[in-house]
Amino acid sequence: MRTTSRVWTYEDYLKLEEEERYEIIEGGLYHVPGTSRKHQEVTLELATTFRSYIKSKDLGKLYISPFDVVLSEEKTSSLKKDTEDKRRLYASYGVKEFWLVFPREKVVEVFSLEGTEYRVRSWAYEEGQVCSKLLDGFCVRLEEVLSD
Repeated sequence: MRTTSRVWTYEDYLKLEEEERYEIIEGGLYHVPGTSRKHQEVTLELATTFRSYIKSKDLGKLYISPFDVVLSEEKTSSLKKDTEDKRRLYASYGVKEFWLVFPREKVVEVFSLEGTEYRVRSWAYEEGQVCSKLLDGFCVRLEEVLSD
């Protein structure tokens, strides 16, 4: 949820208290609630899978705050922000691919930037796999990363 109507900058962000988490999107300041245990588990599973692939192909290093691939867990309160607002923001910065992960629903969607808009590259529900366009041959089985 946007916290104020003023336009926030990165310099403003650096002055915020570290006890709370915030994001600035298109000048708006948004409070980010702490991540759930499930979010942390899914993030770790996906990061481990990405890291193994990247190391096996000698592609460099994986950082949890990626630039070309974005992983986002959806929560009801942030659904619009993450599915619409961030999509526009990522496209404006040329993020080539992002993944939306819905752990409760066991859904993963992979979006690839085509021109100035995202298209669904791959998706799966409950089982099966999703594949990256950006990382040739990289696929993730839902059963491995979204297990209970």
